Amino acid sequence: IREFGLAGLKGRDLPAFYPEIAAAAAGCAYADCSHTREPGCAVKTAVRAGHIAAMRYDSYRKIRHGLPE
Repeated sequence: IREFGLAGLKGRDLPAFYPEIAAAAAGCAYADCSHTREPGCAVKTAVRAGHIAAMRYDSYRKIRHGLPE
């Protein structure tokens, strides 16, 4: 086995595995926000304010990048 993946996981489902991101996501400007590039993203605001650890958010972004929508 050379690589493990997150079989069947969609990008829109990933926040459920990051409770702090899921909680902040409720305040996003868009219902389908990916929390990576959209303006008005409450998750990115929470990271900048120190309410979500930058390391956790970076982990989220890296995983999200490799998942289908």
